[in-house]
Amino acid sequence: MFGRWAQLGRTAFLAAIVGGLVAVILKSVCGATVAAAPVRARVDDGRVLPSLPAPAPCRFHAGARPSETLDLGRGARPAQTAIKHVVVLMQENHSFDHYLGRLHEAGQPEAEGFPADYSNPDGEGKPVTPFHLPSTCFPRDPPHQWPAASEQWHAGRMDGFVTSADDDDGDGRWAMGYFDARDLPFYYWLANTFTVADRYFSAALGGIWPNRQFLYAATAQTPHSQSGLLTTGTRTLFDLLDEAHVSWRVYGDGPPRQDCIGWRRGRRGLEGEAEFRRALADGTLPAVSFLDPGAEDEHPPTDVQRGERWTRSFYQLVTRSPLWPSMALFLTYDEGGGFFDHVPPPAACPPDARHTDLDRNGTRVPFILISPWARAHQVSHVAHDHTSVVRFIELLHDLPALTDRDANADALLDLFDFSKPEMLHPPSAPQAGRRGCKPVALARR
Repeated sequence: MFGRWAQLGRTAFLAAIVGGLVAVILKSVCGATVAAAPVRARVDDGRVLPSLPAPAPCRFHAGARPSETLDLGRGARPAQTAIKHVVVLMQENHSFDHYLGRLHEAGQPEAEGFPADYSNPDGEGKPVTPFHLPSTCFPRDPPHQWPAASEQWHAGRMDGFVTSADDDDGDGRWAMGYFDARDLPFYYWLANTFTVADRYFSAALGGIWPNRQFLYAATAQTPHSQSGLLTTGTRTLFDLLDEAHVSWRVYGDGPPRQDCIGWRRGRRGLEGEAEFRRALADGTLPAVSFLDPGAEDEHPPTDVQRGERWTRSFYQLVTRSPLWPSMALFLTYDEGGGFFDHVPPPAACPPDARHTDLDRNGTRVPFILISPWARAHQVSHVAHDHTSVVRFIELLHDLPALTDRDANADALLDLFDFSKPEMLHPPSAPQAGRRGCKPVALARR
């Protein structure tokens, strides 16, 4: 289905890498954050799309309490009363435009999908525009580690997805493919029913490990390493919870996703999916839970509809649990996986003075709040990243910030309405998509 085209030339590749190195050299420091490349307002089908504001200076530092950094009049205190159980479900490797880029045509006009004139050049300089994918499984996994992510970002141009996905084995244009409500009916329904964020970014311009490290520790070893472990002694959210005697568990039937912070099977706090189901049913779920997929993680080349079905099965259990009135379920993705997104990630606070290369968010990813306290059929346009989840948990339990990044993170409060549990009785959910996986061959050189 894809035509053939010339491989990205050495000069263009080096230029992309140099651009990334320049961005690292012009790094942020606390108190003087370098602003992201300005994003001008655009017009898409007659709608003026909002610009991203420049990031605020890194005013706060590790150890700061939520009461010092957050507006307690903006829902912080009500959150501590309303939410008693947080569940974090992080899937893998899909960007916002790739998954929800057509949401504004499917019932949620406030969500910002890709503009009608958005394109990426191929290796010959010819524009490649987004197109509907013919299959819900993939022929291969696009590159998404730091060199590729830096090329995709291209100093804010967001035009390197095609060239970074091309190699000697096939055509990179499929990185510009997207799904819509025909493929992912349950996810589109969630985004239309609860609160979706269209300015939620992965935490680092890199792959799975640095982004998951940010979720668990508000820092990362480096964006440049695929599998670099955190420095020995790095404190994590789980350490904070233990010290404050807050209950937590990590549930999943596969290898622990916390391998990025050194965990292995059998570690204290790891339990299976069956234990999560039982805890939901009998009301014994801990205050903080991470629900991790196994083969249902949607990581290419996996059939994404399999992951959607798995997520729906747990959504049904969560909303039927006796704990539902006091729950918040966060559904998101660790990073964009090399799939296109048109919104440039903003600059971000480095976690500390030793990690000045961690000064920018990564590709925008889907994020949906599922809770009785969610704002029904609403879109958040506030910039968030994975440390916003960390800060929300810190807020609920009055925990100090792990690093400068979570100290300056917004705690997702704009997604909630604590005046009333508007979604206490959500409507019936549609089935997940089926039979979308079809064999697709890449064009070969």
